[in-house]
Amino acid sequence: ALLVIGVILYCNTWPQVTTTEVEWSRSKVLVVTALILFNPGLIMVDHIHFQYTGLILGLLLISVALIRRGTFLGDLGSVVSFTSLLFFKQSFVSVLPLYLVYFTRHFCFRPGPRNAFAEPASPSSSSSSSSS
Repeated sequence: ALLVIGVILYCNTWPQVTTTEVEWSRSKVLVVTALILFNPGLIMVDHIHFQYTGLILGLLLISVALIRRGTFLGDLGSVVSFTSLLFFKQSFVSVLPLYLVYFTRHFCFRPGPRNAFAEPASPSSSSSSSSS
């Protein structure tokens, strides 16, 4: 169930974020959905070996989809989703540096003249220098 939710959330964020010249279309979403859901390796591992790979892949897709929304609540939900993913399968610790770099860059070093740790310029100092 989480895999289906993850695929739907991921495909819903697809039109909002484009990094290539490929346009969004419903047929491409259906192809991606079919490739993920009907992956024979995923079906065999999930139903024969019981590693809950579909659940884990669903949590990863939900986490990426929430990051792609670009909101604070989306980022917070992404952290919660990825943390619960790490509780299920510790082998995803290798992806953790990507999340750390993204969130450090996103919250601590915002684009522009100052970052999140810099003190804001006081309005009185800028008005006094312009009046002289």
